[in-house]
Amino acid sequence: MRRRRTILLIVGIALLVAAAWLVLGRTRSVERDTRSVAGAGGVELEATLLVPQRATREDPRPAVLVAHGLGGDQGDTRRMARSLARAGFVVRTWSARGAGGSEGKVGIAAEEGEVADVSALIDELAQHPEVARDSPNDPRVAIVGTSQGGGVALLAAATDDRIDAVVPIFAWSSLLDALEPGGVLKLGWASSLFAAGAGEERSADPCGNLTQQLCDAWTESSAAGQFTPEARELLEEMSPVRVLDEIEAPTLIVQGQYDSLFDFEQATRLADGLREAHTPYRVEWMRAGHDLALDERGAKYLDAAVIRWLDRYLLDDRDEAPGPRLAIELGARRGHAHAPTVPLETTSRLLRLHPDVDVDAADRIRFANPPSGRPSAVTTLPGLGDLTRSELALQVPEGQRARFVSDPASEGLEIIGATKVSLVVAGTRPTGTLFVRLVDVSPGGQVQVPRGLVTPLRVEEVPALDSGQGARFEVRLTPVAWRLAPGHRIGIEVGSTDAGYAPDPIPAEWAVSIAEPDHALQVPVARDPTRTSDTFESGASWTTLLWTAAAVFGAAVLAAILMSVGRHRSRDRIQEPVWRKVPVRAADLAKRYRGGFQAVEDVSFRVDAGTIVGLVGPNGAGKTTVLRMLLGLVRPTQGVAHLYGQRVRPGIPMLRRTGVLVEGPGLLPHRTGRQHLHRYASATGRPGDAASVDAALATVDLLADADRRVGTWSQGMRQRLGIAQALLGEPDLVVLDEPTNGLDPAQIRHLRQIIRSIAASGRTVLVSSHLLGELERVCTHVVLIARGRVLAAGTLEEVVADHADLEDAFLAVTEGSDA
Repeated sequence: MRRRRTILLIVGIALLVAAAWLVLGRTRSVERDTRSVAGAGGVELEATLLVPQRATREDPRPAVLVAHGLGGDQGDTRRMARSLARAGFVVRTWSARGAGGSEGKVGIAAEEGEVADVSALIDELAQHPEVARDSPNDPRVAIVGTSQGGGVALLAAATDDRIDAVVPIFAWSSLLDALEPGGVLKLGWASSLFAAGAGEERSADPCGNLTQQLCDAWTESSAAGQFTPEARELLEEMSPVRVLDEIEAPTLIVQGQYDSLFDFEQATRLADGLREAHTPYRVEWMRAGHDLALDERGAKYLDAAVIRWLDRYLLDDRDEAPGPRLAIELGARRGHAHAPTVPLETTSRLLRLHPDVDVDAADRIRFANPPSGRPSAVTTLPGLGDLTRSELALQVPEGQRARFVSDPASEGLEIIGATKVSLVVAGTRPTGTLFVRLVDVSPGGQVQVPRGLVTPLRVEEVPALDSGQGARFEVRLTPVAWRLAPGHRIGIEVGSTDAGYAPDPIPAEWAVSIAEPDHALQVPVARDPTRTSDTFESGASWTTLLWTAAAVFGAAVLAAILMSVGRHRSRDRIQEPVWRKVPVRAADLAKRYRGGFQAVEDVSFRVDAGTIVGLVGPNGAGKTTVLRMLLGLVRPTQGVAHLYGQRVRPGIPMLRRTGVLVEGPGLLPHRTGRQHLHRYASATGRPGDAASVDAALATVDLLADADRRVGTWSQGMRQRLGIAQALLGEPDLVVLDEPTNGLDPAQIRHLRQIIRSIAASGRTVLVSSHLLGELERVCTHVVLIARGRVLAAGTLEEVVADHADLEDAFLAVTEGSDA
């Protein structure tokens, strides 16, 4: 029998190793070679070559050029480069002209500079025997670039037909339209780009690292307050929109939702041009951009999506589906919306708007443009994004803006696209600049500008203020992806200033109203777009999924064998060493009761050490059932739970590290509070000496009443004794189920202080409640649960995301889960 088990064990290990070899085959070691290479015209460029181990002369691999953004260097591309190299591609990174250790001057995307350098780098790649080639001087190559690198990638793909795939990330279609939308100079971003290009060179030359042509164009434009004809011509030369019909390389366009520099209109123009040229393309609209850096989760998603695109078009893997035309990342981790067209087809909904302040006799809101355009409304600043939810935001005086809002929404709206409105304007001047913002007004009156995006409006031939007439202007606002929560109001704000744009220095008074007959905002509401989780759209190919399934199968076989071999061992042994430092782990927990009632289904989350995690949901959501499964009080129908790496079963040793208050403390009325804690300590093996008991009682302010029978106590006192019971012996993990029941406001505030002090000491708290406002004030992480399912999980900031508060986020994901 022992010999048979040994053979089975060896077979299981072999299966697991084979599956792991398939899964990890892409992540073999990578050789790194850093040296300068020649760019166009002999300019020396600081460059690095990453060669995966399996790329050899006998088995050459395709190559990928990875380009960085303006103001950075090749170090900024390290994460993406490593990911591509682990995927089996030969990767070339380099510092663009004037950046890092590279020679030359910064031209941003000059045809004879940065764009020509790409062709020189392709020539150099063709000399490496590890790089696959279609012909002697034609390596199989793609280019991936971010911001400046993305614009260069597109222009290079139009001029060098050896490029087989291109991925512009947070890039532009028209640099002129991006920096001077509607003829209004985006002064903040233009200045930032000029400074980033000029670099850190300390000299008397104001141009720094910029080419003389670029420096002169910006210097003259800055003095004029708008781009000169020469500057416009230069920006147009650096705009891929003029050469989209020459791009044949399949293009994955990645655009940012948090991007006041290159908004989604840039992506739609790229998509339109590529579609007309019959070039394969796809658009990813991600919750990141120039105003918000990718978090770890977003970076992994992006890397996987890029690899999937390159597998399809660089490796010519026809089993790899290109994916839907458009993928839109939704807020509060609700997955992605997919659509077959760019932009997404939407249904227009008219929402009648009302002034939110007093109007004049003509039903208009009057406001002023201050001298020199100061103080300015601060909605966005380059690289800082939406400031309307932060203390940095400058509250614009009512006298400098007009706001019109709808009635509260009876249901949540998934707004995806460009909102439209018709304005009627009169003024003391015939010309001027106004700024139109979409606004989301919470029931509490908090005003937020979705994604911090502003649309400038240049008005001309405006009738005199007291003429009784007005000029009509059709305004198409910058596209957004935004969830309007139930009870919120949507509207627009028309202002005379914005800190991101060149100010209008001449004082003026304006009067604005919403045009008849509807006095309405035209809102693009998504037509039930296909929603998925991140799994498929994250770039995981079917081949990879099969490899993963093989690994899981091998692991399952091995686990079954090990269980049969080690059945005689203690049931209390650590089952998952990798989770030993994680206080709580729930994996696919489900509980079905007799009669078929499904209380909980597919619940997965983790609680890391030193955090305060709120299990949030309405009464009946399944919170208590989840806690009971985590504590071994209820056996799950499926799934597994771990406490510090130990699989949860009744009586496991790890429960001694856990303090618990679930469904009340279970007090006997004839015992005193002190007696109850001593008996509880004796029954559970917790520290029960006098000092420990007194410390727990003192923490909840019950030391003076400790020797009274609990039958004489109030409900709040009994609840506090239950909390003291959970805190007895200073456990590493404290689990509290609806701990505020029966507590008055002062006691609730004291409880918050207790919870924070536990986390500050490095210990961990898992607390469930239906009081979202209370949890938002204390938790570092939240798990939103309703109808027995986890709808969202992550840090408090991630889950609240673009919502006013935790309640709005919960309402949004709850309603979204019904769609």
